Amino acid sequence: PDGQKLSKRDGALSLDALADAGVAPEAVVGWLACALGQTNSLARRTPREVAGAFDITLVPTTPVVARPDLVEVLLRL
Repeated sequence: PDGQKLSKRDGALSLDALADAGVAPEAVVGWLACALGQTNSLARRTPREVAGAFDITLVPTTPVVARPDLVEVLLRL
């Protein structure tokens, strides 16, 4: 990861691409919650679970970078 802004023209992942790869929506929500500091563990989560405990003060001030094997990681959840 080079920290560049995600762009579809550069092959960045989209929600449609994740769904087409078979990634469960709850896995994406869980990754986002973890990446945004809302939980310490990567697990499937519902939007309701995350929203109910969301704390803006936990969101990192640095950019979130998706690892290259994100699809494989999310498929294992």
